[in-house]
Amino acid sequence: MNMEYKIIGGNTVNIVTTDVEFTFEDGTVEVISISHFNPKDDEDIIKGIENRYITEQAARNAKVENNINEGE
Repeated sequence: MNMEYKIIGGNTVNIVTTDVEFTFEDGTVEVISISHFNPKDDEDIIKGIENRYITEQAARNAKVENNINEGE
């Protein structure tokens, strides 16, 4: 097979992965792996961890709320 090609550009993606142990409001402890795409600095990584906690906790709250409503 004769294939011609020319690479004309590209980019480098820096992905940092952190394994974080969260303790949620109900006392549940869970380890979650979080990917951080092109973090600028440690503060950017910490903000990503904080945002993930908020998302995970909101999902848990919604699940509890749904279970309560289904039981009515």
